[in-house]
Amino acid sequence: MYRNNKDNILIKDHNKKYCTVLKRVIIEAKKLYFNNQIITSSSKVKIAWKIIKNNPGNSQSYPTVTKINSEEGILSDNKEIANAFNKFYIQVAKILNNELTSTCIASLLLRKIKVDNITEMKVIPVSEVEIKYTIISLRSKTSAGYDGISNNILKHFMNCIP
Repeated sequence: MYRNNKDNILIKDHNKKYCTVLKRVIIEAKKLYFNNQIITSSSKVKIAWKIIKNNPGNSQSYPTVTKINSEEGILSDNKEIANAFNKFYIQVAKILNNELTSTCIASLLLRKIKVDNITEMKVIPVSEVEIKYTIISLRSKTSAGYDGISNNILKHFMNCIP
């Protein structure tokens, strides 16, 4: 009826009100349904997390990163973007390393830890496959760590990691 009479103001207004009421009814019906599931469940926390997992609500889709602005200019190639990230975080590591090279600070930190049995630190070789598997297994919906890189960015540029 609305499609045939789009110019009719009364029908248009009625359709708008109907859609608003319908939206509210659907929301209330969902609340009642999910509340009933939680109330009747023996494991309330488990069922609550299951509901949250299966009904994300208004999930946002984020645009795919195709370009970034770096010191070299605007980069659009995935490998160039990955190299720019690598270069940036290597510089951050060097800056942090230079700021924290004081032996006094290092000895104070070691005294606070109070570790008596540390004899040596071993570097274990890691393969590219292990790194990629670890990146794949990261949760996508967690926030970025101290470095500011989200897991989605790591997953997106995983094939560009040298």
